[in-house]
Amino acid sequence: MEDHPAKSRRHPVMRVLIALEWLFVLWLALESVEAGRSFIAERAYQDYNYQQNLKVYGMAPAEEQDVKANPFIGRQEASVLWEGKESILDAAAITIPGDVLEMVFQGKMRALFDKEGHLLESCGEPLIEQDLLRHMHGLQADAVWGKLLQAVRDDEEYLEARCTLTLGTPVHYAVSLKKMEDAGAKRFEVVAQDINDQMPLEALHYGEVPGPDSPWEIMFYRYKKNWSVPDNTLLQTNEFGFRDHAIAMPKPEGVYRIVCIGGSTTEEGNTTDATYPKIVERKLAERFSEGQIEVINAGTCGTNTYNMRRRFADFLALQPDLILFYGGVNDTTHLHSQFWLESVPGWKKWARRSFILKRYFGFHLLPGAEELSGYMRDTTYRNLLAMRHAARKHGVEMAWCSFAYPTLHWYDMRAKNYYDINMRDVWHGQGLINFRAYCRVTDVFNQTGRDIAQKEGVPWFPVAEQFHAGPDHFFDICHMTPQGLALKTDIFADLITDYLEKQGWLHSPGKDVP
Repeated sequence: MEDHPAKSRRHPVMRVLIALEWLFVLWLALESVEAGRSFIAERAYQDYNYQQNLKVYGMAPAEEQDVKANPFIGRQEASVLWEGKESILDAAAITIPGDVLEMVFQGKMRALFDKEGHLLESCGEPLIEQDLLRHMHGLQADAVWGKLLQAVRDDEEYLEARCTLTLGTPVHYAVSLKKMEDAGAKRFEVVAQDINDQMPLEALHYGEVPGPDSPWEIMFYRYKKNWSVPDNTLLQTNEFGFRDHAIAMPKPEGVYRIVCIGGSTTEEGNTTDATYPKIVERKLAERFSEGQIEVINAGTCGTNTYNMRRRFADFLALQPDLILFYGGVNDTTHLHSQFWLESVPGWKKWARRSFILKRYFGFHLLPGAEELSGYMRDTTYRNLLAMRHAARKHGVEMAWCSFAYPTLHWYDMRAKNYYDINMRDVWHGQGLINFRAYCRVTDVFNQTGRDIAQKEGVPWFPVAEQFHAGPDHFFDICHMTPQGLALKTDIFADLITDYLEKQGWLHSPGKDVP
């Protein structure tokens, strides 16, 4: 007997539906397994965190350890034109005119609108510019932009306003709108200016001003000068408010002075002498005359390239020959990740709810590599280019470094779970999804820096390219144990030596490079 035609036509459809049901059940099972794994990892986090703390505070200083040579390291030169991977950025989009860099350095942003309120162009200080661009894309931003655009549509001649953004602490701007006549066409110019240096100290904190027991003058921006408390060897500041010993001023004749800037990955260490700049200084003293090369620690915990740019005059006041930047993690995690989280299509926001998709495809749930690179160019690296522009006006060179992160083997599951939870709890990882995505974002950050450095002739120190180490060297996603600092400072000492040789600084007799 033949099957009924309608029944035959339904049969393949039913098979597809049954297959989809089984796939759905399998997906739910996998999600449950991954949720269970995450729950177990959460329970184990505190124990692993305690062990990592012991590596930092229980280890001997870096120089007292017998650290085995890292087999992954192949020494590379600190070449101005160091060749990295294929460029992400369009070379034509990298160069920024000097007058724009001057605006950035002064904390000034300019935007131009037509009479309908359409943004025609913008340039200058990136923090306020990015807030404006968020408003233009319908994302959360300061209310001042709605007020200004309404004034444009109302054809107002002039308007003044204020707005406050955050870098952990408030940043205040004076914003003005002025109507312009351009060949008979109406244009409206908006100028925003950072006015924090005009504000009282109380206006630079969301809470109370730090008291005498706190090292902070302004949180995550500047330490107090000559701060110390009894029995505290972990943090003491000098007459400039940096975590270093007293600095001779004016700079002694014949001394080459390197000023290291960055966040906690620059200033970290159990004592002043255990920070990476001071360890590098001692290693360079083994190659050059004693006291010939000074390496000053001008890092500040929690800071970012916006704050470094805003206080760059403090670094220049130290009379450096070279300013060395190592950092970026505070930009990518605490500042930029929330915008990346908001700017992706809706399906990516929905996909982030999946345990499996977050764990194994987290980087793909962020904007694409080219978009991330362009955003970094327009924010972090614009700040860095403005700083280098200012440094060179004072006869000072500035070099950038790639940023290192832990390298894990596929079987280092416990460490990966630890770094995932550390990302979420400490580093605003809900924006970067997980540790694996953070590593890929850092790769984009480093590659973007290489592209810009090569185009603009910025000295580039390939630190991350030579640093392949895991949990014994990294306390968390970026901070290092003494063992990690030993390796990091070996790399820095070699790169700086190579750079100084190219500048004509020769080794002292009998002091050869290892």
